[in-house]
Amino acid sequence: MGPARTTEAHRLHPNAQGIGPGLTIGLVGKTPIYQGWRECSAHVWGTGRGKTTSQVIRHATEAPGAFVMTSNKVDGVAEVMAARTTTGSTVWLFDPQRIWRDSARPAMIFNLLATVTDTRTAGEVASIFETASAGAAASGKGDPQFDSQGRDYLSWCLLAAAKSGKTLSDVLGWVSSANFLEPAEDLEQAGHTGPASALQGMGRQPEDTRGSVAASAQRMSSALVHDELLTWTTPTPGVPVFDPHRFVTSKDTLILLTQDAAGSGAAFVSTLVYAVVTAAQHAARRAGGRLPVPLVADLDEVGNVVKLKQLPEWYSYFGSMGIVVSAYFQTKGQGVDMLQRTGWDTLWSAAAVKVYGGGSDDAEFLESLRKLIGTYDAKVRSTSTSRAWRPGRCRPSSATSCRSPSSPSCRPGTPG
Repeated sequence: MGPARTTEAHRLHPNAQGIGPGLTIGLVGKTPIYQGWRECSAHVWGTGRGKTTSQVIRHATEAPGAFVMTSNKVDGVAEVMAARTTTGSTVWLFDPQRIWRDSARPAMIFNLLATVTDTRTAGEVASIFETASAGAAASGKGDPQFDSQGRDYLSWCLLAAAKSGKTLSDVLGWVSSANFLEPAEDLEQAGHTGPASALQGMGRQPEDTRGSVAASAQRMSSALVHDELLTWTTPTPGVPVFDPHRFVTSKDTLILLTQDAAGSGAAFVSTLVYAVVTAAQHAARRAGGRLPVPLVADLDEVGNVVKLKQLPEWYSYFGSMGIVVSAYFQTKGQGVDMLQRTGWDTLWSAAAVKVYGGGSDDAEFLESLRKLIGTYDAKVRSTSTSRAWRPGRCRPSSATSCRSPSSPSCRPGTPG
C-alpha cells in the first residue's frame, strides 16, 4: 500500500518536496494504513482512547505543508509545537482563554473582518456566529421567527464595518442599540446598495418587529461582548498579524484552542478555520484546481470547538483540492447534535476514510459499523493430539473460516 500511495502522492503533488505517502491512521500488523492526500476522514473516538497521540501528533509530523490543529485542552500542544518548529516555520497560537499560555497579551492578531469581503462571506460569518450561539437558542432564549432577519441584520453590520474601516466593537454597538441607519449609510457609501436598502427596510418595520430582529442579532453576536476575545482581533504593536492567504502556501502551523463550546470562543475559532479553508480554496483555484502542497487540518474536539455547518458539503470536494481534513468526534451523537442527522449522514458518507477508535456504547452506531465491515476470512491455527500421543508430538493444523466482527472470536480479549 505504501508504494502505491507514494506514487499517487507524487502524481498529485509533483512539486511538493519530501511528500510522504499520506497521513498514517493505523497499522495492519506492521504495515501502515494511510489517508491519502485527496481524502478527508471522519473519526469517532471515546475519551481517553489516544487519538491525540496516535493521530493528531503523528499527522503534524507528516504534513508536508501548512498544518491546522484545534483542541479544547493542552494535550498534544507541546508535542505539535516541538515537531513543527523543527521545520523552521512559524507556529501561530490562538488562545484567548489562556488554556496553554497565561498571558493577557495576544500571541497573534486575527482580523476577522478581513474575512468579510462581500455579501456571501458576510452571510457565512454571521451563520457561524449563529451556530456557535445555538446553545442559547436551545435553552429557550432564541426566537426562530426572527432568526432569519436577525442573521441578515448581523451580516450587513459585519459587511458595513468591513467596508468602512470600523471594528467589531462598532458591530456590537449597532446591534446592541438596534441601530439600522448608521450601517446602512456606510454600506451605501461603499456601493452596497442592496444590503443598505435591506437595513433601511428593517428600520422602517414596526417597533416590536425591529426589537425582535435586533434581539435575535444580539444573541448571535454575543461573542463580541468579550473583550478578551476582541483583543485577539485588534491590531497591537509588536504582535504579528495572521494572514490566512500566506498561511495556506507556507509550512506554518496554526493551533486553535478554546473551551467554550456554547458561543464565544467557538465563534472565533470556527471563523478562523473558515478563513483558512476559504483561502486554501482560492489558492487551489489559482494553481489549477489543487494546492501544490496539501493543507492538513486535524479538527480535534470538533464537536466542542468548531461549529461549522459547512463541513459535510466541504467533505464532498476538499480532497480533490488538496485540503485534507480530519474531524474527530467523541460520539456519533455529538456529530448529530452539531450537524443534525442529515448533515452527519452526509459527512460520514462523504468521508473517504472512516475511523472508529473505540469507547462508544451506541448500539445502533456499532451495528452500522458491523454491517459496513461485513464478514472476512480469518486463518485459524489449532493444535490437536491423537491416541498415539507422545510428549512433544502435537499436530498443528490450520483452517480458514468466515467471521464477522460481532462473533465472539473477534471481540477484544477473546481467544481466536
